[in-house]
Amino acid sequence: MLFLLFDPFLANALCAAVLLACMSGPLGCITVWKGMARFGETFAHVALFGAVIAVLGGMLPSFGMAAVALVLSLLLPLLAERTRLPIDSLLGILAPGSVALALVLTQWTGLAIDFEALLFGELLTTTPRDLATIVAGITATGVLLACIWRAVLLDVLSRDLALSEGLPVRLYDLMTTAALGLFIALGVRVAGLLLINAFLVVPASCLVMLSRRSVFLRNPERMAVGAALLNIVCVLVGFVVALLADLPAGASICAVLFLVFCTMSLCVR
Repeated sequence: MLFLLFDPFLANALCAAVLLACMSGPLGCITVWKGMARFGETFAHVALFGAVIAVLGGMLPSFGMAAVALVLSLLLPLLAERTRLPIDSLLGILAPGSVALALVLTQWTGLAIDFEALLFGELLTTTPRDLATIVAGITATGVLLACIWRAVLLDVLSRDLALSEGLPVRLYDLMTTAALGLFIALGVRVAGLLLINAFLVVPASCLVMLSRRSVFLRNPERMAVGAALLNIVCVLVGFVVALLADLPAGASICAVLFLVFCTMSLCVR
């Protein structure tokens, strides 16, 4: 059954998933290092509200999800500065409120929205246009991340040290959230909200656990590469499981990521 992975129908889906898995390695490490693990989860909830608004406006749900992800990524640092509340507090407020509004609008207007497709994506329906968009977006995100990588690492190590070096840390915070928002906006159409969040958090968390036992993995670049490689392996295994058992590809990859994390949490101390 492995030959099915090379079927032209599945080639776009597999390439898209691998590209997203690669970029989620370094982005996921930054998310975990900066304590922003709830960032992707909150964007997933807020994006549901964006999908409902898009459908009400006669647009595709993916457009609304992408727009909300990008807008929120740019406004969140400004909102935190204005309210003087921690990012975690704002994320905790935005997540349940957005889901509640999405459900209220859905029931009120009688919309028929496939929330399962929004959560787990439609990976196997990836078109060449979707793949081209992901390639362009991943390239832009990679360039942005390369420009701010060293500054972000210094900020993670010590914000006071970064400020003493004269770095514009607020600008780098904004650029970091913009990179995360762009990545989420790219992936929601094909991979779904839950899989994108799993891509960001699970492999990076696994590498953090492994780095406690291995000096080799304590290098930030090695951790980022390791998280990307772990994501790719889980994508391939999830695809094979989905094809053999006739299961949704996105849900299968999520399940594989979860099982990998559970295994590592039991084996690594």
